Amino acid sequence: MIIQNPGEKPAMIGEWIEVDSNGNILPDSKQVTITPDDGHLPPTQKPGRKWRKL
Repeated sequence: MIIQNPGEKPAMIGEWIEVDSNGNILPDSKQVTITPDDGHLPPTQKPGRKWRKL
């Protein structure tokens, strides 16, 4: 399981989902698609959340 902070360069392209600090998917989790052109992971909806590679 790959978990990264917002603003970091993504380890892989593809689908990422917003998770809590423990890596758990939340009811209001946002999902994004990261492409090779994306330089960094986007901001999360709330402070303290991270991104997990699906």
